[in-house]
Amino acid sequence: MIKLSKLNEPPVLTQNKEQWLNEYLRCHNSGAANLPAQYRHTEIKEQIKKETFDKCAYCESKVTHICPGDVEHILPKSRFPSNVYDWNNLTLACQLCNNSKRDFYDSTNPLLNPYIDNPEDFLAALGPAIFPKAGTIRGRVTINQLNLNRSGLLERRNDKLNDILHLIEEYNQAQPDSKETLRNQLIKEYEQDKEFSFTTKSFLRNNGVI
Repeated sequence: MIKLSKLNEPPVLTQNKEQWLNEYLRCHNSGAANLPAQYRHTEIKEQIKKETFDKCAYCESKVTHICPGDVEHILPKSRFPSNVYDWNNLTLACQLCNNSKRDFYDSTNPLLNPYIDNPEDFLAALGPAIFPKAGTIRGRVTINQLNLNRSGLLERRNDKLNDILHLIEEYNQAQPDSKETLRNQLIKEYEQDKEFSFTTKSFLRNNGVI
């Protein structure tokens, strides 16, 4: 998980959210089985994909090249129906993180919100695994609830770190005149748009590259 910033609210949401919310609340309060989901509007989702770099806001998997990804409500819509069209409450999540999160909410120790919290204050990475920093209950709650160390994620992070390790070995053996070029190449591997940039950045730090 990395720190994210909200982009401008899409005009289609600004223009319609009051009407959409009223419709949603009417259906919600009447116990309707199928609730409106205009938050999935193409313009809304495209803006969310841009601000998350086409990655799950929680596990950083690049999801849209293999599946559409879910428009995720940070505060679960089942418990906070009035926030269902709140632009600051919408992000992108992979299906596995979304299913793990479900309607979880703990007012004392809420899940980390990458738009408000800096994940580096709560989480640390050692190799492909993510751990809570000492004394950060919210870090532990977030890892456990979202299952951020599930086997599939560990395997994919490990594959990326193995590729990075080869670059580090090349960097360590490089002549001074080419070392800076290789270092810049390594730094690009943890830019915001890269998959698993949080673990990559920690790996490079632990190996003395940054």
